[in-house]
Amino acid sequence: MLALADAGLTSYPFGVVPPIGPTSVWADRRQFRAQLEELVASWRNKPTSGIYLLWADFGAGKTHALRYIEGIAASTVPPSVAVYAELPEAAADFKEVYQQIVFAISEDALTRAIFAFRQKYRDQWLAAPILKGDRDTPRAMWMLAQEGSDVQAEAARKWMRAERLYARELAQIDYLTPIRTAQQAVKTLSTICRIMLEPGDIARVVLMLDEFQRIGQVSRRRIADINSGIRTLYNSCPTGLAIVLSYSFGVRENIRFLVTPEVQTCVEREYALPALTREDANTFILDLLKASSIDGEGRNAFTSAGVKQGIDLLVKDVGTHLTPRKVMQAFTVVLDGALQDGVARFPLSSPAVAGLYRTPAPDPQA
Repeated sequence: MLALADAGLTSYPFGVVPPIGPTSVWADRRQFRAQLEELVASWRNKPTSGIYLLWADFGAGKTHALRYIEGIAASTVPPSVAVYAELPEAAADFKEVYQQIVFAISEDALTRAIFAFRQKYRDQWLAAPILKGDRDTPRAMWMLAQEGSDVQAEAARKWMRAERLYARELAQIDYLTPIRTAQQAVKTLSTICRIMLEPGDIARVVLMLDEFQRIGQVSRRRIADINSGIRTLYNSCPTGLAIVLSYSFGVRENIRFLVTPEVQTCVEREYALPALTREDANTFILDLLKASSIDGEGRNAFTSAGVKQGIDLLVKDVGTHLTPRKVMQAFTVVLDGALQDGVARFPLSSPAVAGLYRTPAPDPQA
């Protein structure tokens, strides 16, 4: 069996599974990348909050796009703090959405925010106007941030995550009122966002809710409840907040079944992530090879004709409606086959690709 280095690669180029953290890697679809970069750049100058919609076919790179936003948001000056969370299956109300978001917020970010907040307001920190009377959330954040009792910190962590608390745990955090309802969850998340934004050293708090089409699995009443929570959160943070809702389907009309008019009126911009054309797919693979290559050119793994051959075979099998996932699946089979047969024949030519190519498995339902 050959190693990646035999193909002139430093790392595996075809990541079929979306990244689990922020990324700066982007392949092809440069116009869409420019749109995302323009959005993130606008947050440095435009203080008003906004809601954004992103939709795409299953496997078209939607989650990667969100992780790309997360990566470039952290690199701007001042930076934005992006929080990626998936909508849970069959969410009962906004409280369950809140739990996903809070679990994804870095505790380091919360610690920095509450220390800066206390430093600014000192003895009056619990009476600060931006809290709007919410004393429990900053107290829980402070208990979590202090280098004191591990027992108290864990109880504060469970409180913030709206988990069940026993009497002894409530005693550790001075009997803060547990978060039991969607309304309490909205209030707490609003306070967290305002505290994070208060020091003025970040441009935005960006809440990215992926797989929002899952909301369609619940009743109309629950859809309305979750949308109401989003709208209330938006209203409670008129500046510095961005909410990105993403969907795994390629038809914009379906959004009206999932986003109520009260949220639609707050949508600042919509983004449709296009499928790949044959030419896009070719450039996509070449970009990935270049990003993972030893020489920075990506010419040692596949010849240009070999890449084109792989795309042509894929189009013949699945048609011209290509997604990054489907393209990477096809080239994964080819590259794996070349590495496993132990025959040094890199870069892979058109005949070599044709011999190794196999039809990708059908996509599961989104």
